Amino acid sequence: MGLRDAVQADVNAALATVVHALALQVFYPGYGVWTPLQLRLTTTGLERLAPGVEDGPAGRRVSDRCEAWGARLPERPEDLWGVVAALPPSEQLDLMACCAGVGLYAVRDPHDRRPGALAQAETLATAASPH
Repeated sequence: MGLRDAVQADVNAALATVVHALALQVFYPGYGVWTPLQLRLTTTGLERLAPGVEDGPAGRRVSDRCEAWGARLPERPEDLWGVVAALPPSEQLDLMACCAGVGLYAVRDPHDRRPGALAQAETLATAASPH
């Protein structure tokens, strides 16, 4: 309970905790369990549903961002906390956005039983669109 209280009282620690958990899952597959934060991110490839989508302009930008962050992050997952904690909040938010982006899944799939997620994806698309 003390740790929960401390993180709630410190927005910088809370941000670093979330970014660390997301980055572990995106950049160090299999090491996402190294965080005490119960936040799970799933990354699903879109290539099988839309061949060539990763080669389009948006796919290339997503890949470029991930490659740029991957080059900045340490080789060993156990060293990630120190790197994330040392980043200024603006860069932590940039890394969080990179991770959140690759975790999005808003594909109309007849086997997907998440109609509410698609509705939220439409709301997000409107909010994220340039004005």
